[in-house]
This record gives sequence, C-alpha cells and structure tokens, in this order.
Amino acid sequence: MNVKVLLLPTGEDPDSYAKKMGASGFTNYIRENETDFIQFKTRLLLKSTENDPVAKARLISDVIRSVAVIPDTIIRSVYIKECSKLLDVNEEVLYNEVQKQKRKQSDDFRANGVREQSRKAARQPEIPKEIQPAQFLEEELVFLRFLLKFCNFPLFELEGETPGETELISVGEFMISELEKDDLISENELFRKIFQEVKENLENKNFDPWKYFIYHPNGEISALATNLLSEKFIESNIWKRGGGFTEKEDDILDLLIPKIINEYKARKIRLMLPAIEDEINRAYLENDFDRVIDEQSKYMNLKRVEKDLSEKLGNRAMN
Repeated sequence: MNVKVLLLPTGEDPDSYAKKMGASGFTNYIRENETDFIQFKTRLLLKSTENDPVAKARLISDVIRSVAVIPDTIIRSVYIKECSKLLDVNEEVLYNEVQKQKRKQSDDFRANGVREQSRKAARQPEIPKEIQPAQFLEEELVFLRFLLKFCNFPLFELEGETPGETELISVGEFMISELEKDDLISENELFRKIFQEVKENLENKNFDPWKYFIYHPNGEISALATNLLSEKFIESNIWKRGGGFTEKEDDILDLLIPKIINEYKARKIRLMLPAIEDEINRAYLENDFDRVIDEQSKYMNLKRVEKDLSEKLGNRAMN
C-alpha cells in the first residue's frame, strides 16, 4: 500500500473541516497537504532530535527500517535520496544501512520459515518420495533466479518484419526460447512448473513473476521463489569464477543472461552425454539399430551444442 498522511488544522476533524471548506475545498486541501508515510514520519521525529546526536541516530535507524521494507528497488532508492536530504546524511551511508537491514529481515524471514516448516513436519505425515523435488543444480537455481527477477526487463532489440521496425525482446522471452530451442529444459519437477507458468504468462503485461511465485499456492514453489529472490542470493559463483563482479546485475543483463544460459546448458549436456552413451550401447547389444541411430543423432547434436558452448565460455565450463 502507498500510505499517505494528512494533518488537519488544530481543533478540526475530517467532518468539521469538510463542512467548513466544502467538498472541492476539502479535496484541494488533501491534495496540497498530503504526504507519504516515511517523509511524514521523518519530519515529525526530526523536530524532537535538534541538537541531540544520539536521538538523531535513533531516528535514522527507525527511518531505515521503514525504507528497507519497500520491495520496489526504484521506489526504495528514491526514498533513500529524499531521506538523505531531510536527515542531512550521506546517501551512500543510508544505502548501506538499508542493505544491512534487508539482510537482517531476510535472515529473520528465512528463520521463521524454517521454524514453520519444522512445525508442519511435526504434525504432518512424511511426503512420499515420488513427489519430493530432486536436488537442483547450482546452474538451475541461478537460471530460475534471473528468470523470476528480471523476466520483464528488456534485453535487446530485433529487426521487425517491416523495414525500420524493431521488436523488443525481454529477458524472459530470451531465456525461455533458448532452453526450448535446444530441448534442454530441466527434468526437475519444480523447475518445469515454474518454467511453464512463466512461458504461459509472457504475453500478460501485468504479470509480476516475483509476486506470482512468492505467493504461489504450491508451498514448495513459494518457498523456492522466496529463497531465490532474497537479498542474500546476490552473486553467483558461476560467473565469479571468471573474475571480479562489481556492476549491478540489471546494468549488465546483456552480458549476464547469455552467460547464465550457456553455463546452464553446458552443465546439462555434460550430465546427459554419458547417459546417451549407455543407451547407445544397450541398443547395440539388443540389435535395435533404429534406436542406435536415434540415440547417435541426439549425441551428435549435443556434441555440436557442447562445442559451440565451449567456444563461447572459453572451455572453462566444459572441464
């Protein structure tokens, strides 16, 4: 909710003041004097902290806790800038404090989730093995995190069918199409459910993957999305292996997204090739040469993709 606060003149309540001002006058007064909750809170408390550094430090901590719960990064950064001016505190200091507070909130949230899961486990029968999700590969988790967090972000433009016309390709569209193109969608049940539901909603302009999956009716999907989108899951070892990581993720998506997809594909192919080799040998021993040809065709296609990925990743992912 975007909460607004309005102070009425001393001795007035909404009823008396509305009668005195009339409908239009009262509406204008609201429009001209309303303020958002955080700015109202900051200005109000500032009056009581003049010449008291300790009280002002407590005020800053209080305001930071309010700013830290704002989920939208852009709105949060705007509030940090405004509070920096109101409190006369360096913007970078406030930003760092907000990040600390968000990490603490994330830790508390996850701790509460663990306790809740423990309580549920104590009172519910064990889930049968056949419906328990398999362990995720690290590359699968990174892929899902970027798919959910940046799904609607523009990635690049393609030339349209009409000369001079361009088509904007989003992160979600590119990530979905890349896995389908090489038929490398994970066998993991939760991965496939999330992948499919994102695909079904790509045309929906109001689709917000973050909220959609955090509040998903499937508890396992909701827990996975909450974990992936938490502030602690920031930098992936997958691309840190190649060197330092300093830029913001959303500033270098055109570099990160292809790299994440290629790392994912390389790992999947590395796991698939031995299984296909075994299948070729079995088919050969059973004199099923049609199956031998089919499996060899799959094998050669994957080796072709592997070679292409090896060149893109500088052989690092294939070792």
